[in-house]
Amino acid sequence: SNPNEIVEDNRATPDMVAVNAAEEPRLIIEIKYKPIKGSPDRPDINQVVTYATVYGCDNAMLVFPRRKGGHHGFLKLGAVGAVNLSAYYFDLGAIDLPLEERDFADCIAGHI
Repeated sequence: SNPNEIVEDNRATPDMVAVNAAEEPRLIIEIKYKPIKGSPDRPDINQVVTYATVYGCDNAMLVFPRRKGGHHGFLKLGAVGAVNLSAYYFDLGAIDLPLEERDFADCIAGHI
């Protein structure tokens, strides 16, 4: 079956889908606008893993704003079934915001 038909039928709408040169989904990204303390909430994990499954993609990432003194950048969280789950903590208060953006883009590129 065609993965695009599955996506249309399920109306999965992740915030970002990073694709490789062959236009195959390699990373599903869901951006959250709330800083978190500790592990991501189960509903957020369920959401991004569901999107990855619908897209037939084995990598999913949750993106959060960095909390002061909290983790910064990429963090591997583990796997849920066949989906590798990670998080990225973006520093919205970075002194060099263009550098912060490039670091995030480089992280995404490393997954495709």
